[in-house]
Amino acid sequence: NAVDHAAIVAHQIVGGAANRQLGEIPYFWSDQYGTKIQALGEPSGSADLTLIMAGAAGDRPLYLYSRGKQLTGVLGFGLARAVMRMRPLLAERASLADALAAVREIHPTSELIEPDPR
Repeated sequence: NAVDHAAIVAHQIVGGAANRQLGEIPYFWSDQYGTKIQALGEPSGSADLTLIMAGAAGDRPLYLYSRGKQLTGVLGFGLARAVMRMRPLLAERASLADALAAVREIHPTSELIEPDPR
């Protein structure tokens, strides 16, 4: 995102239209104690939350955030491939069911933990 932001600022400095906006899905990552933490979209505390345990040992959490059965965000710990697979799904406003199917393609032994009953 930093490169995209710089391009927008440069475009505006040279007199480009001020309404040019970033078209990317929001994304951040951090490496903490050997684990890559990544988030895409809008993981919100007010969204419905679905937890999937994935990875080779089934010990890495992947959180899918949704509203009205539409995927709105994802948060993963040590699951870079699964998290980044959600980017096009977020862009096309895919369903939670489509996101779950995509995770199962990558991690066939993943375990769906019942959605948070909030």
